[in-house]
Amino acid sequence: SRPLRPANLFSIRQRAVADCPRNLVWIREGEHAEIRFAGAEVKNGTALTVHVTGEDARTLWDWQTVHRPRLIELRGLAESTYLFPGSATPRLRRKELALPKGCMSPAATVELWDLCDRMLGLGLTPHKYRHAIATLALAVHPGNFALVASILGNTEEVARKHYAKDSGEAAAAAVREALLAHHPDIFRRMKGAMA
Repeated sequence: SRPLRPANLFSIRQRAVADCPRNLVWIREGEHAEIRFAGAEVKNGTALTVHVTGEDARTLWDWQTVHRPRLIELRGLAESTYLFPGSATPRLRRKELALPKGCMSPAATVELWDLCDRMLGLGLTPHKYRHAIATLALAVHPGNFALVASILGNTEEVARKHYAKDSGEAAAAAVREALLAHHPDIFRRMKGAMA
């Protein structure tokens, strides 16, 4: 649905705990979820809202209701407030937000991501995925840094700083070629999603 920063992705809370609100709220179960991050939880200090719909929502619902409980059972984990449970404590970003224990460790998140990426075959880390999406958005909508900022949850100034160093044509061509090799209809689908 959106290329979240890895720290935000793996610290999504599905329920609230003392002085720490939940991030994930289902608007319509299995169809539409909203994930909200307060400014204190986001690297640039800007509150962020992500809407998860369609197939993404169905996948998220399936994870939360079927596979997440199974993971807890198989690993002998205590019930956790986090969507991706574990026994780690998230690193604090701002002193005004104390996050509880119970999320996946950074090592476990890297392992989980690697297993999923092997199925896709793109060879991208979560951080590289953010850059690839930005590059693709600019390939589809050249010069639209406001769109890139919106997708990444950045400011337009930050998007320009990172993606306007040159024309970006070589990077866009390389990403385009790699994606078309695995997903020949991706640009047709992206144009529809970003219209």
